[in-house]
Amino acid sequence: RLTAGDVAAIARGSAEATLTPVARRRIADSHATLLEQAAAGTAIYGVTTGLGAVADTAVADDADRQRRVVLGRAVGVGRIADDAEVRAMIAARLAGFAVGCSGVSPAVADALLSLLTQRVHPVVPMTASLGEADLAALAHIGSVVVGAGAARYQGETLSGDAALARAGLAPVPLVAKDGLALVSSNAASVG
Repeated sequence: RLTAGDVAAIARGSAEATLTPVARRRIADSHATLLEQAAAGTAIYGVTTGLGAVADTAVADDADRQRRVVLGRAVGVGRIADDAEVRAMIAARLAGFAVGCSGVSPAVADALLSLLTQRVHPVVPMTASLGEADLAALAHIGSVVVGAGAARYQGETLSGDAALARAGLAPVPLVAKDGLALVSSNAASVG
């Protein structure tokens, strides 16, 4: 269980983030359940249905749709979060994934953990006006996960794909509910 003190320590870089075997199992089980339900034709918001005003509309699976969910919401402006703020946001979102209810793929959870451990800090503008939670801020983090956006790495601001490459990481293809799971949270407010 992650405490506020743990988030602060991860944010400041005085503690490393990890995912326990129990958390990893929860994430994997949640993702497997999501895939089973989607394959069975269950209406799942943002997976088998549209988003927002078209939530009642069935949609076909599209390999690029979850990526578009992230990139289409990376619309922040204004003050850029500092590295500690970004690390706190990532830690808070990762803690939410660890509960095992998001349906996110293990690959995306590992990608967020790698951003923390490799100290790749997405450039996150802190002002936006979207309808739910911290969509824009988290979309800027998710953009780097997929190799887009921008990130700071070793004191330099780079494109997301270049920052990942320099850190020995690769962009993650998003599946099922990954994009929605990356952006739907209040991790920026909590972190």
